[in-house]
Amino acid sequence: MSRTSMQLLREGNVVAEVEVILIEGDHEWTPTVDLGSIRKLDAVRRALRTGDVRAASKNARLYRLVEDDQAREFAEAPQPDLKQ
Repeated sequence: MSRTSMQLLREGNVVAEVEVILIEGDHEWTPTVDLGSIRKLDAVRRALRTGDVRAASKNARLYRLVEDDQAREFAEAPQPDLKQ
C-alpha cells in the first residue's frame, strides 16, 4: 500500500514542494519513501544548490521566501474601522 505526501526542501530563499510516494509496510520503519521519490528529491536539491530553477521546477512547485520587511508591501491595505 502506498500514498503520496509533500516534502519541503529549502535552499537559500527558495522552497521546493515535492510530491513523494510513501510506502506503508508491516515493519517498524514504515512508512518509507519510494526510491524514485528519493531520486526526485536529490535532483531538485541539486538543481536548487546550483541555482538551476528551471530544472528544479520540473519536479517541484517552487516558492520564493521574502523577509518580513519586504513582505509588508505585499500586505493588504489597511481597512477603515467599522462604526456601529
